[in-house]
Amino acid sequence: MAVEITDSNVKELLAGGKPVVIDFWAPWCGPCKMVGPIIEELSDEYQDQVVIGKCNVDDNSELPA
Repeated sequence: MAVEITDSNVKELLAGGKPVVIDFWAPWCGPCKMVGPIIEELSDEYQDQVVIGKCNVDDNSELPA
């Protein structure tokens, strides 16, 4: 399952030593909804090698900027 990445936890995740992939998404975005299942699949497949997470741009303003 993809990690929920927020303004408050991103520094901790980046300091963890693994590469981090962030999917910036919004609940109202059609293409984001289409990519969501792929992000979840990748997260499950590579969970031991890479941190794959999602950042809701509506709820987090610092990180997407």
